[in-house]
Amino acid sequence: DWTVQMVGDWLSKIGASVEIVQNFADQEIDGSILATLTLDDLKTELGVSALGLRRKIMMGIEKLKSGQ
Repeated sequence: DWTVQMVGDWLSKIGASVEIVQNFADQEIDGSILATLTLDDLKTELGVSALGLRRKIMMGIEKLKSGQ
């Protein structure tokens, strides 16, 4: 399972800002929680305002779930 730090590293690699990475860390988003996030969670709970980044995160989550 991914740690909070591993989630942060992954977010950075796909283009998330330091602020977004910190939001995820503040909310203690680890791998088990990452897999359950919705577009609404990203926007309202985690402050990911850019639609493109929200979609990129969701596409990445789907790839992780499918083992790619």
